[in-house]
Amino acid sequence: MTTRDGKTKALITARYVGNTFVAQYAAMAFNRENFGMKGKNLICQIWIMFFGCIAIWLIGRPEAWGRWGYVFGIIAQPAWIYTSVKNRQWGIAVLSFWYTYSWGQGIWFHFIANRW
Repeated sequence: MTTRDGKTKALITARYVGNTFVAQYAAMAFNRENFGMKGKNLICQIWIMFFGCIAIWLIGRPEAWGRWGYVFGIIAQPAWIYTSVKNRQWGIAVLSFWYTYSWGQGIWFHFIANRW
């Protein structure tokens, strides 16, 4: 449903599934300006998706080259940190720093420490 000013209102339908009440959102409350991602936000989302997916896939591999997942994981972290701080998502920002530390540990143990 669209109002005169071009904003879409959220339509909520409800139904029972078993004994559980489930609310379904038929449309989200997007206005024209917020519908698509633009600029740095779009770049960060693509960056996170690309490097994050490669990192997780590589980490799950049993071959020796799977250790490169730690490198791809740490490459994704600046985008995570920037996006979470810019959007004031402080819990995700703290978690991003924890992930950065964890990816760094993987780099340390799989690339640096085993050479000494």
